[in-house]
Amino acid sequence: MTDEFFGSHRYKPDEMAKLGADSLADLDARIGPQPVPPNGADYDGAQAPPDDKPLPKLVPIRFVEGEIPKPREWIVHDGWIPTRKVTLLQGDGGDGKTPLVQQLLSSCATALPWLGLRVEECTGLGFFTEDEDRDIRLRQADIDASYGQHCASTGKMHLFPRVDEDNELVVFDNRGKPSLTPFYRQVRESALDLRARLIALDIAVDLFGGDEISRRHVRGFMRPLGALAREIDGAVVMTAHVSQAGIKSDGGHSGSTDWSNGPRGRLYLGRPKAENGEATDPNARILTRKKANFSTVGETVKLHWERGLIVPDNFMPSSFPRPVDDVFLALLDAVTAEGQNVSDKSRAGNYAPTLFMTRPPKERGDYQKPDFVRGMQTLLKDRKIKIVPYGPPSSGYQKLVRAETEEGQS
Repeated sequence: MTDEFFGSHRYKPDEMAKLGADSLADLDARIGPQPVPPNGADYDGAQAPPDDKPLPKLVPIRFVEGEIPKPREWIVHDGWIPTRKVTLLQGDGGDGKTPLVQQLLSSCATALPWLGLRVEECTGLGFFTEDEDRDIRLRQADIDASYGQHCASTGKMHLFPRVDEDNELVVFDNRGKPSLTPFYRQVRESALDLRARLIALDIAVDLFGGDEISRRHVRGFMRPLGALAREIDGAVVMTAHVSQAGIKSDGGHSGSTDWSNGPRGRLYLGRPKAENGEATDPNARILTRKKANFSTVGETVKLHWERGLIVPDNFMPSSFPRPVDDVFLALLDAVTAEGQNVSDKSRAGNYAPTLFMTRPPKERGDYQKPDFVRGMQTLLKDRKIKIVPYGPPSSGYQKLVRAETEEGQS
């Protein structure tokens, strides 16, 4: 039954029945006229927009015939972590979520594979709410040893220990309205200043300032994270614990269904289940793509703990290429043995990075000239190579040699 009108007056549908009125005129005589609520307000007090402030027009997408949309981009390719979206990485405490995201940051900084998966080289920020400075440094030392290079030297990896800090990104008032915190603004400003395309947040329990079983709260938390991913044109990856029911079901669920529905991708790090009562390897892990809006679900990567980090079961030391610094030194030794001198001057005919590009791809590890420029600068900074004069003193000739090499004339 709808509202009834008598002249300019509006009556609730059940008022006539409650007052025993047989008609609008009878009801009007009994209770008197009631003015229409101002601005078209509903009876529950919700206000409609004033008539003098029209709503903005809704603008649909304009499709152009023959237009080819830009392909979707990925931080981890082959359907694992898309750009411009939030991806949730869930798992039980102690299973390795934190090392996994630190390895992801290291891989993106160096363009080395993450768990055998191809990544997009980019700058990344990592915020670790349960780790102090020492924890992160020790873990990174293991990663660097396995990757064969000092990942932070790329300048593309920035890690922040946040233990004992106020880490909530979004909080809610007693009506459930979300508010962004100063820490959210700090994360955003850091990402924009450093031109990051990957933000890793570890872990949700410290970052979420609401009720985890409230769909409205969880949705209000996910929205600003998604906005942040779009603003950096990259990915936000957040770790989260799972409930005991989620572990038993191997589904990785916890709290409100919006923990699964809110992010566009959800990965679950778990342990292999025992078959036929057989014991399982305590170091074994499985990463499963549980939800993917833009790729297939159910894909898995079999993993295990090794030398302080998580690696694929088919991992071999050769899975990572030789560091460019090592290749540079090997090529410097080779050309020196051949009687060639190389220079650090970019305009010189024997400029080291240019000369090294003439070597066979296998010998130079498929590295390109910019890689050798970066490697040369790192080796000079670390004093592993040096610039020495050669030839007649008046010639001004200089060459690159290993730092431990005696300065001979040639």
